[in-house]
Amino acid sequence: MEDSESEKEKEEGMPDKEQFPLLHSISSLSQGHNILNQLIKEIIQFNGLKVMTYDKGNNTQGTIIVVPQFQSLKGYKKEFKKKDSMLVKVCNAVAKSTKCHPNEASEAILSSFFELYQDTFLSVAVDKGIRNGMQNKVMDG
Repeated sequence: MEDSESEKEKEEGMPDKEQFPLLHSISSLSQGHNILNQLIKEIIQFNGLKVMTYDKGNNTQGTIIVVPQFQSLKGYKKEFKKKDSMLVKVCNAVAKSTKCHPNEASEAILSSFFELYQDTFLSVAVDKGIRNGMQNKVMDG
């Protein structure tokens, strides 16, 4: 009976009872309801921030950053330009955990993006008029 119950839970996307006992108990109470989703929303609302740190173990911390979901790139482009955007929060989290200046963290992040997406990175640099480290200046007429 227990094996068939375990298989049924896996099929329904239930967290493993042994590995995730708390999540399992929340999920098993939520037949037809999304209690886990509501719990996450309440934690974010209670915290009042979209960046949360937690203890991972071994005296290390982790950072949870809320990533907004948009249906178009236009929404992300608008979000990423904000002074408190998710990208800025990622950069600040890296700076805080490594005890460096946000500029150093952003350089590490941008260098990684360059390595991962060289063609796109260079295309954007050319599109923005950046050559040899200098951006073309627009003359006021």
